Amino acid sequence: MIRVRNRVDIIKKRYSKKPEAVHHINKMVFDINLKLSKGWNPLTEGKENARMFLSYIEVSKKFMEEKTRELRPETLKTYKSYLNTFNSYIESMTTIKHLFKFHKYEAVCFMDYVYNERKVSSRSYNNYVKFFRLYFNWLKSHAYVNNNHFDDITLKKKEKKKRAIIPIEQRVIITDYLSEHDPLLLLICKLMYYSLLRPKEISMLRVGDVSFEKKSINVKDYVAKNHNERFAAVPDVLLNELQYITKYPKDFFLFSSLMIPGKKQADQDKYRKRFEKIKKRLNIPKEFQLYSYRDSGISDYIKQGLDLISIKQHADHHSLAMTDIYIDHYDPKLNEKIQKNLPMF
Repeated sequence: MIRVRNRVDIIKKRYSKKPEAVHHINKMVFDINLKLSKGWNPLTEGKENARMFLSYIEVSKKFMEEKTRELRPETLKTYKSYLNTFNSYIESMTTIKHLFKFHKYEAVCFMDYVYNERKVSSRSYNNYVKFFRLYFNWLKSHAYVNNNHFDDITLKKKEKKKRAIIPIEQRVIITDYLSEHDPLLLLICKLMYYSLLRPKEISMLRVGDVSFEKKSINVKDYVAKNHNERFAAVPDVLLNELQYITKYPKDFFLFSSLMIPGKKQADQDKYRKRFEKIKKRLNIPKEFQLYSYRDSGISDYIKQGLDLISIKQHADHHSLAMTDIYIDHYDPKLNEKIQKNLPMF
């Protein structure tokens, strides 16, 4: 601790009356306390910006307050999770109070902790790195830090997704069961397969988004994963199954917390959990996930000869390279197909 003094003898001599001098000095004290509350440090004046002396907790709050006005609730939830992990690490594993003292060594140690202690996948590790690049760029642009050391962190090699195409035999078993026991979950599977909708997008759709005249579903930009508004095609067989929604108000969610249209949005994880329970009941292999219905739909559209550009637009892929990946998707029937269709040597 270093004592810093402001001499007031000269100020006293400027005033003929003591109360006037005291008023001036009290104003000085007030101004100093105000500067201190904002992070000012007289010992570093001229060396570091006062903003840099805000605590890492205060800074993360300011970041979230700004992003709350810009991002979707699901994205904010993810950001909050990353920051909670980071702030807890800073508090328990370091003595850092201000992020301008967070250097490359600390960034490397934090990412080692995420990967080795929290046991995240390579994909999740890369997501952490990308988020903290974004976060520290924001800190840098707002004068809370001088450098972004996460820019120096190398991303790990991506793991291939473990989802697989659901073979027709397995789909028949699931369809027969859902037809009798959970027809609304079956409808969700069909929306993923035919209209290539994502579970998250389905959870945000409203009754009014379905157009029976245009045979399409309007996926608005704030609903779509890539923030591109699109009109997903809906075949007649699926439109017939959606006729029941016409009796509900257009602003109702297509699938509420009760699965039927309602005012309360359903959690997308609800569909997955229901599907996982049914998989166990029917002894369906683990690699066949709910999202696999969308993958299966894309793969089958390719096999039916639909051009890749149309599939790219229908699936809301950001590039043809993403669509092209589905050509190489794992097909459990591949060996059998090759055996039956051997060319002449």
